[in-house]
Amino acid sequence: MNGIVLYDYIFQLVLNHALKKKMKRLPLLLMAFVFGFLYSDACDTTKIIAHRGVSSLAPQNTLAAFQLGIDMGVDYLELDVQQSSDDSLMVIHDATLNSTTNGAGNVIDKTYLELKTLDAGSWFSPNFIGEQIPTLYEALSLAKGKAKVCVELKAANIEAQAVSMIEDLGMVDDVVIFSFDLNQLYTIKALNNDLKICYLNNPITITDIYDLWLIGGEIVGSDASGFDEILYAQNLDIQFWKWTINNTDDMLYAMSKGVDGIITDYPQDLFGLKTLITNYGLMAHWNFDQGSGVFLEDQSGNGNDGIIYGPSWSAGNNGGGLSFDGNSDSLVVPLSSSLDITGDGVSISGWVYLDVLPSGLPNSFGPIYDSDEDAYILYLDKTNAELRFKVKDDDGDAERPGIAEADLSLGTWMHVVGVYNGYNAMIYLNGVMKDYHGNANLDLLQTGQQAQFGHNNGSFFDGMLDEFRIYNRALTRQEVFALYAAGMDCNTSADETISLEGIGLAENSDLSFCDSGLVNCSQTTLPRTVFQFDGSLDFLNVNNMAADLAGRSHCFFAWIKTTNPSNDERLFAINDMAGGNVSLFGIYNGAIDIYVPSTYYTGTTPVNDGNWHFVGYSWSISLQQLKLWVDGNLDASYTVNLVSSTTDLVSIGQEYDLMVASNKFDGQMAEISIWNEVLTTQEISQLMLAPIDSNHNKYGNLVGYYNTRSGCDGQLKDRSSFGNHGTCCQDLNYTQEVLTGFANADYSISWDTDINGNVSDSSSASFIAQQSQVLVYTADDGYGTVYYDSINIEVFSSPATSAITGEDTALLGLTEVYQVTGSSGSVYDWVVSGGTIDAGSGTESIAVTWDTEGIGLLEVVETDTNGCMGDTIAFSILVKTPCSVSSAITGEDTVLLGLTEVYQVTGSSGSVYDWVVSGGTESIAVTWDTEGIGLLEVVETDTNGCIGDTATFSILVTTPSTDMNEDTPFSATAFPNPFTEKTTIAFNNPEHSSYKLMIYNLLGNLVYLKQNIRDNQVIIVQEDLSPGLFLFELNNGNVIAHGKLIRD
Repeated sequence: MNGIVLYDYIFQLVLNHALKKKMKRLPLLLMAFVFGFLYSDACDTTKIIAHRGVSSLAPQNTLAAFQLGIDMGVDYLELDVQQSSDDSLMVIHDATLNSTTNGAGNVIDKTYLELKTLDAGSWFSPNFIGEQIPTLYEALSLAKGKAKVCVELKAANIEAQAVSMIEDLGMVDDVVIFSFDLNQLYTIKALNNDLKICYLNNPITITDIYDLWLIGGEIVGSDASGFDEILYAQNLDIQFWKWTINNTDDMLYAMSKGVDGIITDYPQDLFGLKTLITNYGLMAHWNFDQGSGVFLEDQSGNGNDGIIYGPSWSAGNNGGGLSFDGNSDSLVVPLSSSLDITGDGVSISGWVYLDVLPSGLPNSFGPIYDSDEDAYILYLDKTNAELRFKVKDDDGDAERPGIAEADLSLGTWMHVVGVYNGYNAMIYLNGVMKDYHGNANLDLLQTGQQAQFGHNNGSFFDGMLDEFRIYNRALTRQEVFALYAAGMDCNTSADETISLEGIGLAENSDLSFCDSGLVNCSQTTLPRTVFQFDGSLDFLNVNNMAADLAGRSHCFFAWIKTTNPSNDERLFAINDMAGGNVSLFGIYNGAIDIYVPSTYYTGTTPVNDGNWHFVGYSWSISLQQLKLWVDGNLDASYTVNLVSSTTDLVSIGQEYDLMVASNKFDGQMAEISIWNEVLTTQEISQLMLAPIDSNHNKYGNLVGYYNTRSGCDGQLKDRSSFGNHGTCCQDLNYTQEVLTGFANADYSISWDTDINGNVSDSSSASFIAQQSQVLVYTADDGYGTVYYDSINIEVFSSPATSAITGEDTALLGLTEVYQVTGSSGSVYDWVVSGGTIDAGSGTESIAVTWDTEGIGLLEVVETDTNGCMGDTIAFSILVKTPCSVSSAITGEDTVLLGLTEVYQVTGSSGSVYDWVVSGGTESIAVTWDTEGIGLLEVVETDTNGCIGDTATFSILVTTPSTDMNEDTPFSATAFPNPFTEKTTIAFNNPEHSSYKLMIYNLLGNLVYLKQNIRDNQVIIVQEDLSPGLFLFELNNGNVIAHGKLIRD
């Protein structure tokens, strides 16, 4: 008791700091009563250690047993290690092989190979024939990353080998070493101080615990444990684990004493117990929140309403309260079967506000919740200056643990809890145990208690009260702390978004348009939330609806899917407090049934075929008539009594035999509804096809409706007005599936885009998209689960193709090039009328040969990389027959100045001839009046208007000579002619007169000049002239000679 006082101040400092800062976790303290974190959900966190694996369901110390523990999610797997003759570390408990294998002899005398050939499973069940003895390495490898492991060293001198293996596997933080030998644990710490160790002894003593503390140990384990040892260990920051507890009563007893871990062969039962006690055994709950009236209502449903005589309504610790004047005020609680607790466990919890401390009382006692019988009461004791919890059994034995006055305060709300577990009586203040008394003589409680708040035998309470609860069992230390620190309700929404595409239900694809387009989208199929039950740990405690079903007709309906061949599994069960069968609805040999003691009331339609079936039952209390329903059809009808009471245990997915979960459902459920009134055939049909809303004519009788996931771990969210949320100490598994034919009227639908905003609130959306945007579909269940689909809508501008460029007049049979300019990567569709595409089809540029005279037509349509087509671009071309080419001009090419010569060409009939001199006909007469090189040009235009090529003709016009005798003409000759490298122009020059040589091109331009030539020849080399036709003139002022030169 004194030790408890020592740690309390530190605890309160840390707790108050955590509450002010809203911390979710508390620092680990060297003190008792702190459970590692501020307990904020409904489930006890006592560690579950699977003894030799799940050895109740599989052969101990085998991989099969360990795998079961991993699948269940136990905190630790416990195993034992022996050594083979060749130093292999083998997982087996006994030093001999006889008990758990088909072999015999000592483990230490066998080699690894000899041990591996043995059968370690058939002794347990034929289902495990061939299961081997695993090595430590195999067991650790199986557990790595999935579960922590407790390794008990059964053999000596294997410490270094085990530590090395654990280190090599990287599992130092995930392994605890067990041993009954403290020296062996000391060696472990010397090898690796980071490894946690657990000292086992039976019984464990204070000295044992202290010795472990000296070497830095973390855990003690024992079969025999008293409160002193538990608290002493926890005071040293050493956890206390209790072994081997295989009975749920004993588990609850150990949890009420606050052990940190339970080692068990039945971890599945401990999981079930944790789920059960989330709301198990509540006999009365007065929240003091009415604010007016003469009755204090019992919220438990057990009808334990109190009658107010004097106390006034006031503000409470949370909501309302009642104020007692200390003179005459009282609140009478009628005697009832639920409060007349006959067992060996009870708890009373409440908030107390004192106006007078115990030492200041006018009388010896200040009754808080008191009676003459004193079966279980809270009161102030003036003589001992304490606030006490008294418990008395049926033969008068009693204990009175108390809270010292030094720990009490005036003018402050304090949370007080008294707990009795059949041996220990404990009292808590603000979540912290203040005192405990153990008494082996205590057993079943005194019966017949008639209790009152605030009054007993002439004494009265001076202060205020709020939020009192009475349980017919011992609360665990964690539950006490939870009632003080946080409470047990959770209203967090799921806050979950699920992609319809991700679950294969999206009905729309991305869209694209050119310039604009009509969007038509719809989503006609939506899934429903489906709850997964694994046949092992997944089941729900809904004890909170027991009072809503008590003494009433009741119905259960749900969609289910299972292939479980099990003979007996429960969908919805009502058991009494002792585990008796009240009404067990489930599946028996593949058909639905109701089981009551010794009798199955069974349907005829198989429902375990792996398909969805809508199943349920309705029971009328007035007619005592049971009806079984499958897929909207009546499957069977019976007369049976299924009446339930307020203290019954109600669960989904299993039943309770005493405090052990059994006959668990393996399959899926959806759209679960529970009613306290019979539904009609029409109402059942409607229930099968659509969700329930508040307009249902029996909505007030809907006491549980489960069809959406919760944001709270281990909670089944109740959407009915009753708020009967289910609890499970394992996280529920959810999935989504379509229930064919089931409407989704409860979803809030919205289609929204980032451009146009909301476009529809129905199952379809239709609108014109004129620019790119994202269309988002959402279906919101209203409780945090949103299904969505995103449709990308792309709107592209059509390509703006340029005009066609190219010649708009073309000659028949000739090829012309035409082109446009568009977007990169586009494809061009050309259409040609009157011609043929020779090259470039599909590109920006094409070559066209025109084969039809007249008006030719080009058309092109551009299709860009987005598939958008531009406008049709057209281009007209005049296609003509090629023009006749005029012949060469004929006539004298050397004439004398002033003379007239005739020149002509030959062309088409009817043509007009455009001579640069004059004319219009094929033949013209020209009088040359300028000395030098004359030039004729003519262009023919035929009757089609077709213009021919220009014909040219050069004429050398000279002045007639007056000095030379006509009989001796002057001449010059070039040889060779044509020439490539050089030519020689020879002429007569007997007097060696001075001559000048001039050479002209056809345009009459002087290109070569040489003077003072006195020889009779001139040499012209290739460098003097470029290739072509030239005219030359040689004269000395009196005579002139002309000639032609051709330079190749």
